Amino acid sequence: GGGGRRRSARLKGGEVEYTAEDEAGGEGKRRRRSKGPSTSGNTSRAAKHEAEAKRAREEEVMKEWLRESRKVLAMSKIESLDGEDGLHREAAIKYWGPHVVACEKDRQEAVCWQTYVESRLASPPPPSPHALLQEFYAHDAWRLLACCILMSRVSSWETKHSAIAEFFRVFPTPSDFSEQDPDLARGVMHPLGLFDNRYKALVSLTNRFLTAPKFDVGLEKENKIYGIGQFGVESYNIFCKGNIEFAANTEKALKLYCNWHAKNCRSHA
Repeated sequence: GGGGRRRSARLKGGEVEYTAEDEAGGEGKRRRRSKGPSTSGNTSRAAKHEAEAKRAREEEVMKEWLRESRKVLAMSKIESLDGEDGLHREAAIKYWGPHVVACEKDRQEAVCWQTYVESRLASPPPPSPHALLQEFYAHDAWRLLACCILMSRVSSWETKHSAIAEFFRVFPTPSDFSEQDPDLARGVMHPLGLFDNRYKALVSLTNRFLTAPKFDVGLEKENKIYGIGQFGVESYNIFCKGNIEFAANTEKALKLYCNWHAKNCRSHA
């Protein structure tokens, strides 16, 4: 319907395609092309003002999420100093759900729950004014990596943001996702397209996250997770581990964040 310029192959299992019209606000552009007295100047200023106001609201939401993440991180560090492995096991269940105990199954050696928890804790760098989606989820490694899987090959920031936020509303922990019906996940992920590939990658990530005695992700064979390539690995190292100089940062948005950090956060440890 509408202008007929947006092409979507989602119903056929293909990739979602967005034109420049989608990214800039298709309805507004179509209205400006309609017949009648020219109001392009006023419309343009109003659209710019609305875009700036919207971005300000999005940044405030992001900062609030990141403030909450700092509280979670602080609580985790306090517990990690206690030295009682039972507390770390309880913390793991609290943060990532009851299926973390799957890592105990069929193992001859006891799981070190302190290692389990601390290898998954994030130490995110300060939020930037660029509002990268990774910054919203940097407080939790599973969410950050799932976000990278969900956002790939989708052009519209608004589509990514709303669909990913809904995904974590329905599946707040990896345990919740591991219990889900694939049809429920399909409905939640539908706006993003490429369901089969994304779903397979999310299952691989979730299984590794829940069961690995010590969690890490990388491009080398022992740490490789299906569906997570260089972009996901670099995002994990930058936003969960605070390793700003990690790798080459070949992706434009990652370069943007790292350049901002270098200019504004030299003292951040």
